[in-house]
Amino acid sequence: MQLDGKGFISRFIGALHIPFDIAGRTVDYDPDEGTRRPEAVDPAKPLHPQKGPEFDDLETHRSPTPPSVPQDPWEIGSIRPIHWPSAPPAPHVGGHPPPPHLPDPPSSSIGGGGGGGDAIGTKQVVVVNIDLQIDVDYKPGGDQMDLRLVQVNALTSNSIVGDHDHVVGPNDPHAWPAHAVPSIESLEKIAAAQVPDPYAHTDGLSPKDIVQTLGELPAAHGSGTALPTLTGGETDDGQHTGPSSQPLWDPTTAIPTMPTDSHANMAVIDAGHNYSYNFGVLANERGAIGTLVVLGDSYKSDAIVQTNVLVDHSAVTGTSECAVVQTGGDAASNVADFIHTANDNPYAMGFFGGLHWHVDIQQGNFFDVNLVNQLNVMTNRDWVQQTATDHYKFIETGANQQGNQVSEYNIDTTHYDLVVVNGNYYSANWIFQSNVLLNSDYVSINAGAGGAGQETVSTGANWLTNSATILDLTGDSHAMTPEMQGIAAALQNGQGSLDLGAGFAVPGNGSLDLNVLFINGNYYDLNVLHQTNVMSDPDTVVQTLSHGESGYVATGGNVLSNTAVLANVGPMGGQYVAGQQYSEAILVQTNIVMQSASVTPSQPGIVTNDPGKLPPEAAAIIQHGSTTPPAADHQDTASATTDHCSHSTPDPLSSVLS
Repeated sequence: MQLDGKGFISRFIGALHIPFDIAGRTVDYDPDEGTRRPEAVDPAKPLHPQKGPEFDDLETHRSPTPPSVPQDPWEIGSIRPIHWPSAPPAPHVGGHPPPPHLPDPPSSSIGGGGGGGDAIGTKQVVVVNIDLQIDVDYKPGGDQMDLRLVQVNALTSNSIVGDHDHVVGPNDPHAWPAHAVPSIESLEKIAAAQVPDPYAHTDGLSPKDIVQTLGELPAAHGSGTALPTLTGGETDDGQHTGPSSQPLWDPTTAIPTMPTDSHANMAVIDAGHNYSYNFGVLANERGAIGTLVVLGDSYKSDAIVQTNVLVDHSAVTGTSECAVVQTGGDAASNVADFIHTANDNPYAMGFFGGLHWHVDIQQGNFFDVNLVNQLNVMTNRDWVQQTATDHYKFIETGANQQGNQVSEYNIDTTHYDLVVVNGNYYSANWIFQSNVLLNSDYVSINAGAGGAGQETVSTGANWLTNSATILDLTGDSHAMTPEMQGIAAALQNGQGSLDLGAGFAVPGNGSLDLNVLFINGNYYDLNVLHQTNVMSDPDTVVQTLSHGESGYVATGGNVLSNTAVLANVGPMGGQYVAGQQYSEAILVQTNIVMQSASVTPSQPGIVTNDPGKLPPEAAAIIQHGSTTPPAADHQDTASATTDHCSHSTPDPLSSVLS
């Protein structure tokens, strides 16, 4: 019974009579006189107990009842009485009167009036029994999402810079040294080949293609074959690391500082330092947040595929003994983080499923689709001729920037504690990242009349990075149980009430209400992020320094970066599948770095990057020799393998997990 915060006080009002008779002595308490001397007792006179005062019987009434309050479904208002067992009669002992027989407890009721002694002696039966039902209401609904986003940047910044009024074209063999470079298309094909089947042939913006790929995964990987697992935590270039992993090394810190004093007698050329990036965040709390019941088949895939391809074959000629030359030192890194469990899972706390279920009916298929494709393409091939003068001269043909950014948060939607799928369930959480860079440069430093001053050349220190995080907060997967099968059948038939046991089979959210989605078709839960950077930056620079003038040339320092975060919440209460179940979590990380440097003439005074002072994954192979640049047209053509092709790691595919 609910008292609504009000108490009750019962008071007994009347005179209490206790006889106090002692033979031969009368005790009289007089507050005015104190204790009197007792009178003498006549032995011949019989003694009679003193009769006390008589009082009328007191009337008894019941305390007032509290005002009526809304009935709590868990209180005894909906409870039937329980049979109270009658006490057995007390045994009768001879010589003493039997004790009075205690009456049975009166019947219990909420409200009720007062009463006297008439109810005592009347046997009542009190029955208490819980009889609760879960009420269910239905309405058409289902909060769907179909997001398909494409972001593309294409930048062409090819420059030809000369010292005279007559600027020759790049095809003039008398004006420019020959330097062969591969085509950027050939490098893109290398990167595409690192994506495993069947993902490689999937259109990331077509739900139909993605679903077809999900259906092919069991056969593609082989039935019952153990698959490479995307394990929880961080993985850097194939090595699983802990939370205390070291931050990535920034190779651009090795580039000599660019002179900025405009009063100095200096010639400066910056043909590098291009920046291309993609940033994407998809956070999805739509659809099945709690428990998922699938009456058909279930296909689930978490995948991260990261690829870096870098080609940097550079040549530096004509530098003096005191020149500072930085070549190679390129770096490529892949970082993947997978979070699969939630610290505080509300559906694992054992909450009752609630007494009021609200069901949204989705006729046909249910779409929760988020597909994003981000692409940057940059061409920055420069031909620069510069002759120093008696003042500061600065030429910049690089330092281009382009980027894509998207942040999609689907968190202000209806959270379904239970989703029943009459068809199949298709779930994909995929991140594909690719960086492709061509940075093969040719730099020639010439000393004019009076000789050159300090010479500084930097052609390397390029940086390619991929960073991906998947938060897939889901519970365990189970085979279909009779309880879940019965609940699905009841909801499919539109029953208006369910037994109380359904609330114990389906974990709730802590309230008495449960949000339910019933899908008559298939459930498509697709979240895919594609990020690609392609940059072609082969440069040809000829710098002439005279009368002790200093020169600075930078053609590298390019940065390509992809960052992706994909968060998909649910089903945190787990899933129950009646048909076939397939689940995978894979990680493929690939770095292909081909870099070399030819510095001529080879002199002991030349300062180059010392591989011993660089991290192993970024150490460059520095070559000194009299090798001349290959005699070939400097237009982009497919190049053959050269003797200077080297890799920054012992095994360029050592980080491939497939």
